Amino acid sequence: VMHRIVAVDDRDSMGGAMNLDDIQKRHVTALGQGRALVYAEKMEQPFHLAIMFDKTKEVPPPETPEESDEVVRDAMRSLDIVGKFNRHLGCNFCLHRCDSAILDTSIPVADDLLFRQVYNRYVLSTLKDLTQLVHFRAQIIHEIQRVIGGRARTGNITGITWCVLTQATERYFERKGEENFWFYDQVREQHLRWLNLLRPAFQPTEVNRKLDINVLRQWRDDFVELHKRDQGPLPTCGPCTSKCLYRFEVSEVVRDPKIKFDFNSSINRKDTPASDSAAWFCRLLTERLIGQGEVDLAYCLAAHLIKDQQLSTDAQLVLLHKVRTALENFQKEGEEGGDSPQQ
Repeated sequence: VMHRIVAVDDRDSMGGAMNLDDIQKRHVTALGQGRALVYAEKMEQPFHLAIMFDKTKEVPPPETPEESDEVVRDAMRSLDIVGKFNRHLGCNFCLHRCDSAILDTSIPVADDLLFRQVYNRYVLSTLKDLTQLVHFRAQIIHEIQRVIGGRARTGNITGITWCVLTQATERYFERKGEENFWFYDQVREQHLRWLNLLRPAFQPTEVNRKLDINVLRQWRDDFVELHKRDQGPLPTCGPCTSKCLYRFEVSEVVRDPKIKFDFNSSINRKDTPASDSAAWFCRLLTERLIGQGEVDLAYCLAAHLIKDQQLSTDAQLVLLHKVRTALENFQKEGEEGGDSPQQ
């Protein structure tokens, strides 16, 4: 019987005895009060139990081992079996639990770096344009098919897609929660709300399910509100008006060595001011990420890319002030030309 265990050594030793993988062992650290995992020989996986506590049925401490055993037996009779242990939160909604062929195919996709970038773009694009929750679906499926290759013709693409989304969603919210210092309950709430939005977009049903636009708007408003900060992680974050909505996604984008190289080549051109080159580069990168220009996202990209330059903080502030001005001018020109962003 395994209750919430935080110590790494204890968790690893108990997890090994219960055949838990790393993801499942991390889940143990977040078990709520009165929850436990129970495992016995010849069980394929542990059971997740909720141990009910009723103050009206408290008994005095037993004085003998026999009395102690009887107390345990009485308590065990009223256990509520919540269900078999889930690898991921999205497994609750899976229509193919747990097909090993689907799981084995989906894991490499969820771990693929390019797919992770596409998934981040999916969330960002939906934040900027709620219709992308459905319209972006084709890009998600295309990316999955790219990774699995010929197996897409013979495999259960619907089951594989949901399994991939389940793993990618868990990684996304775990990492985003760490970056933004969210509480566990906040991460879980946002995780579940996003999964419930994905279900009608990716899981087939006999009747067409409709997405309530008010539910989508409420999700977006709450999600954006959860990100709001007075200060950003960098000394150059001051001019940004969306602190820190894009912090996690941008930190993943700027790790790409190719993007860093292209940015450095762009700002070191002799025929164009560095600020204009940086602004244009980040605007184009923003359009590639979410399909439209967005000043704060482009500025966030510029701030993270420029911090790696051999410049003092004051020099970065001066350069980024010019970059921000150029980005706002680009946005204004685009809106005047009829290229205003969608709401």
